[in-house]
Amino acid sequence: MPWAKCSRCSWHIIDRGWATHVKLPLGGYSKKKRALGAKGKKRKRTSPLTIGNKLLRIFYCWIYSWVDPYCCMDEEEFHVSKAIMFHTLKKRECKQILGINSPHEVLSKFYNEHVLPHIDRFLFYNRKDIYHLDSHTNCGIEGCQNGVKNSASPCTPLNRLDNSVYCNTMNAKVRMDNKMIDLSTKCHSTKNWSTSPTSEFLTDIAESIITNEWNSGGKSYQSTRTSRYRWLVAYSPGTEEELFDVWSDWVDDNESNEQDTHPNKDTSEFIKKFGLIPKFARAYEVTYNPTSSCIECSCGHWNRLRIPCRHLAAVVQQNNTLSQLYKDGFPMSSVSVKWMNDYYYLGMNDVDQKSSFGKALDKLVHRDSNGLFCPNTIKDDVFYNPDKRIVDLFKSPAKYYI
Repeated sequence: MPWAKCSRCSWHIIDRGWATHVKLPLGGYSKKKRALGAKGKKRKRTSPLTIGNKLLRIFYCWIYSWVDPYCCMDEEEFHVSKAIMFHTLKKRECKQILGINSPHEVLSKFYNEHVLPHIDRFLFYNRKDIYHLDSHTNCGIEGCQNGVKNSASPCTPLNRLDNSVYCNTMNAKVRMDNKMIDLSTKCHSTKNWSTSPTSEFLTDIAESIITNEWNSGGKSYQSTRTSRYRWLVAYSPGTEEELFDVWSDWVDDNESNEQDTHPNKDTSEFIKKFGLIPKFARAYEVTYNPTSSCIECSCGHWNRLRIPCRHLAAVVQQNNTLSQLYKDGFPMSSVSVKWMNDYYYLGMNDVDQKSSFGKALDKLVHRDSNGLFCPNTIKDDVFYNPDKRIVDLFKSPAKYYI
């Protein structure tokens, strides 16, 4: 595949790299998978989180924000975010809290030696225009591949080349059979957690993505119409407070950290006091494509996943004509067939193209979606009064707010 692009796992680069090379304690429970023998057993009580643990977690999540689609959309925003982080590390208060003389040098070394070499393969702005078909990994069978990788000498019978190939082949067959059983079940089941028009037809991950985009667009984004087929969409500050902490044990020191609770008011005050990870305020352009009769967004979400984005959701829910057309959520016609349960079920059957399965798959592929349909009869206002704040955001470079 000449257009395929290799990417890297951000969790291995950041989390495993932090544990191996930074060695500054984040506190709480380890994010690493537990051994099979330890699963189901009660974890040992951890020590209360210190202010140093919480500060380190902010910098840890700060690096992760460079992978987030809505934090750093381009190279300029990435460099600004990185510069702010390293400038913050040089503060006298950071040295006092962390108890080390040069936290800037520690994280700079980690960034230069273990993050920078992989930037082209895992930062979001380098992959925002790539059509994501599927991801592959060998993590589940790495133990069998010692005889295949780097011409390694076999040290146990399992690591012999012939045994490694046999084990990998058997693993693939077992996983394929399990996948077929899972798909057969999902094709005849209903998702009780979703009421959208697509819930009966899409895979679980696709349905969760499209539901999240629909809900986020209606709650957190504001659209303004500048012409008949052009809208500008921007995030509305203050609609909901966003915290970039991914740990469930970030609670007050006086409370028990055994229970999974979300950040409380005290911890949000702590974050405000020491600074949040910068999130950039920008405006996205939604336009009408006369060739496909669909509306498109400049964020590139459709180009990557073939699923409508939250900015289109904001336009639909805040427009009288489109909101009546799509009342309960995005329609099936706006989602690529590659997210459908039927597509996976038909595609994984080893059948001839002339059979009924092959014809059904061919018919499904040929009616793939072009995007979110927009009717030509959409109500046209004589005068447009666009929001000045959103227009200024679109015309000016991206600004960050903390």
